[in-house]
Amino acid sequence: QQAVVNLAGFLETDTVCFFPDEDEAVRAMAAVSLLEERKRASMADVRGADCIVIVDCDLLEEGPMMALAVRQAWRAGGHIFAIGSVGENLEKALSIFVTKVDSLADVKFAEYRNPVVAFGMRSGIPPALATIAAGTVKFAVLLAGPNAFGAALLARENGQRGFTRGKLQGIIAVEADVKPVLLEGIPFVAAIDWRLTETVVRSDVFLPATAWVESDG
Repeated sequence: QQAVVNLAGFLETDTVCFFPDEDEAVRAMAAVSLLEERKRASMADVRGADCIVIVDCDLLEEGPMMALAVRQAWRAGGHIFAIGSVGENLEKALSIFVTKVDSLADVKFAEYRNPVVAFGMRSGIPPALATIAAGTVKFAVLLAGPNAFGAALLARENGQRGFTRGKLQGIIAVEADVKPVLLEGIPFVAAIDWRLTETVVRSDVFLPATAWVESDG
C-alpha cells in the first residue's frame, strides 16, 4: 500500500483510495483503532478461549481458519455463543453446540477466564462492545481482506478520499476490484492486478502483477 502513496505523490494527486467502498474504509479504520486500544485475540487465544461470542459473521466464508480454532476451543470445553443468523450453520458444519443469544448483554463474561468476541466487517463494530469489561475480553476481528489492516492504517494516516464526480479524469486500480458503478463516466481506467476482475476487463491499460504465491518469501 505504501507504493500507492508513492505513486500518488509522483502523479501529484491527492485522491488516494485504499478501499473501493467508503463504508468499508470507515469500518476497517474503526476496527484497527479498536484493536490498538483493546486486547487483540490471536488464533492461539481463540483456540484457548473458554467463551467465544460470534457476532453476525459467517466464519465459514469470512474466516475458515478462525472457524477451525473455534471448533478446537469447543472440543476443549469452551462455550460458543452466536448473535445473528450464524449459529445453525456453524453447528452443522463444525459439529459443535452453539448457544444463540440476542445480544452481548446476554453473555455473562465475568464467569469466564479467557473470553473472546469475534466479529466481521459486514455490520462493523458491534455497538455494545463498549459495555463489555475491557480487562478480560479479547477481540478477534475478521477484516475484509489480507491487506485490510495495513490499508486501514494508511487510510487513517493519509486520508481515505472518495471519488469526486466530474473532476476525476482517471483511475489506477492496484489489485482493487472497483465497483462498476464507480467507474461510470471515468474517461481513463488503468488496472494492475494478477486476477481477471471486472475492473481489468473495463480498463484501458492493464499491467500484470505477480501473485502472492509467485513472490519471494
